[in-house]
Amino acid sequence: MAQGILLDKTGLLEVKVKDEYFHVSYGFHKFACFHVDDEAAKRVIVVQLVVMEIEKTQIARAFNVNRSTVYYWKERYDAEGISGVVSMARGRESKFTEEIKDYICVLRKNLKGERGYRKKVSEEVKKLYGVEVSREGIRRVLNERKGGEEPMGLSVEATEADPEGVVKKLKVDKKPVMVKHGGALLSLALLGKYGIEKLLVHGVKKREGGYGFKECVLSLLLLLGPRLVKVEENLKHYGGEIMGGLIGRERLPSVKTLRRVIADGCAQIGEHVEEMKGEYARRCLDVWEYEGPFYLDGHFMPYTGGERILYGYNPQRRLAEKGRTAYVVNTAGGRPFYEVLSDGFDDFRVNIEKIVDFLIEEVGVERPTVIFDRGGFGWESFERIEGKADFICWYDGKARTPKQGKWREVKVPHASNTYGEHEYVKQEYKQLVMAKGERSGRGYRRMVFIKKGEKVSPAITNMKHATGKEVLLQLTRRWGAQENVFKELVIDGYNKIHGYRKDEYEDMYFESEGIDVNRMMENPELRKLLAEKRKLENKRNVTLGRIAKREKESGKTIKPTKQQQERLDGIEKRLAEIINRVEYLPEKVLRIDYIKENGLMRLSNGKKKYFDLLNLIAYNLRQDMVEILGPVYRDNRDAHQLVLKILRLMTTIEYDGSYTKVLFTEKLKGKERKSLEEICRVASSIGHETDFFPGKLSFSAQ
Repeated sequence: MAQGILLDKTGLLEVKVKDEYFHVSYGFHKFACFHVDDEAAKRVIVVQLVVMEIEKTQIARAFNVNRSTVYYWKERYDAEGISGVVSMARGRESKFTEEIKDYICVLRKNLKGERGYRKKVSEEVKKLYGVEVSREGIRRVLNERKGGEEPMGLSVEATEADPEGVVKKLKVDKKPVMVKHGGALLSLALLGKYGIEKLLVHGVKKREGGYGFKECVLSLLLLLGPRLVKVEENLKHYGGEIMGGLIGRERLPSVKTLRRVIADGCAQIGEHVEEMKGEYARRCLDVWEYEGPFYLDGHFMPYTGGERILYGYNPQRRLAEKGRTAYVVNTAGGRPFYEVLSDGFDDFRVNIEKIVDFLIEEVGVERPTVIFDRGGFGWESFERIEGKADFICWYDGKARTPKQGKWREVKVPHASNTYGEHEYVKQEYKQLVMAKGERSGRGYRRMVFIKKGEKVSPAITNMKHATGKEVLLQLTRRWGAQENVFKELVIDGYNKIHGYRKDEYEDMYFESEGIDVNRMMENPELRKLLAEKRKLENKRNVTLGRIAKREKESGKTIKPTKQQQERLDGIEKRLAEIINRVEYLPEKVLRIDYIKENGLMRLSNGKKKYFDLLNLIAYNLRQDMVEILGPVYRDNRDAHQLVLKILRLMTTIEYDGSYTKVLFTEKLKGKERKSLEEICRVASSIGHETDFFPGKLSFSAQ
């Protein structure tokens, strides 16, 4: 009998092997029992324990597997869900297909001259195909192909680094070209629906020789979709891989080339990136034919660098912190399509107005309805937008639930695990008109009290003609339409800085951003001194408390020790200095004066805004795929994971007349295969043409 007993912060885990069965207990309760030969069950239980935050090293020791294997199983679960963990190829299914043989040959050439290349080849094959290959198996494959045909249309030069400035076109002829993660080309085809491929490079001069701005941008965009990269640096993981086919080249650009070309292109675009963002937003709403309310919220993104920049407010930590805030605008369906990026100079109210003005002036929405999660500014705060837009938000103050009137019930639809079907949650509401306003409707105020179980939450709105039910349904949709979406964007890398270049605060900047130069701010020096004062008072109280405790225990007066007295004297002296200084400091200062006096800079936003736009595009292309496969796949739980899996699949490319054919060579089964076929059908029907490939893009599953 073998056993492993693991103790960590999550509780007690015990793993025993008895009578050829694993017996797993957690928290002194039986957790699982399965045969030692049931590899699928073993993988599932290991993944469950990882999700429960048990340490991976201890899990690996208890189940007698490598820690890297535990990481790999968890990655498989993140990418494909539990079904992907169960279906991993083992034993007799580990066969050398032609695709695997081709891949081994290409990897061998990439790793030429490196020690231990067979181990690296084995790891890569297992990651991609879930197939274990031995050193002897790799040797046999290489001997079989020695002196024979080149793998899948790739020449030896295709796997070797190109000199700087030299770019080799992909040789697409009768032999198909293999592309690792070539499923990402589906995003390139679906991009044609929005017609923004040229928009992304508008205003950037075409480079002579080498990789152009378009190739670098689309390299990033196609890898952002399947979550293979988050920042430029991540591209180094694919420098030697057979992935150049994504952009019609023998290899992807190097990180060094990418950084230089992207930085140069973003500098040329400059403030015109705002026009790109606006045009993308308009095209999205046209393609989606969207006419509903708009959901918006601010998301703080901390800056940990050493530069002196303005502080913003981090609501999660509830303190002032260096960083920027992104105000993202979503549809009710959870589709992000626009953002306003603030460097801390303006607040939430100002940015709400910017977004409302954009929706009216640039998108053409006559009177938009905006829904957000702030009500703590007071009624007067919404005077900036009430003449232009309708709003609904949660009320952040105290409000007494009215006794008059009865609670009205509403069934709120929630997305279920089955596509096209809903689950319903019962909620109730009461209303109270606070101000009737003018005849035109301006000044109208209503509170809607929303009840779920025993909890009552007040909301406020200026919508005079909307029913209480409509207000409830629109506001309770906010979590799924806004918060969940931003969590996904953060996983994609939306909160990354993307550059540390600094700019000065100039008059042109204030004018272009519509910023009020007369805006006041809380005096940072006063805030700092008051924080120090609170800390010193706490230290003093702790020392005095210890003395008081000793007096109580002994029943007689106790004097401070010499060390305590010195500490108390030092605290009192510093407190007196702080109180003296605080009396002469104003509570608020002019923000522009504070910036100039302290030499503050602002992080350059051009490159960040451009990357944010790429993140929004990549996210929406994945959502397009979810909507395409939804009616076929039907399972909402794993639909997003299936999309990631499809985007990461191996493909081949070949040219056939007026079409460039992309063929998925990895075989899927059941609903997964039908879903892939449906996405291929839709992507092919778009007939997108690009400079990278001859003819229109066409897709099919093997």
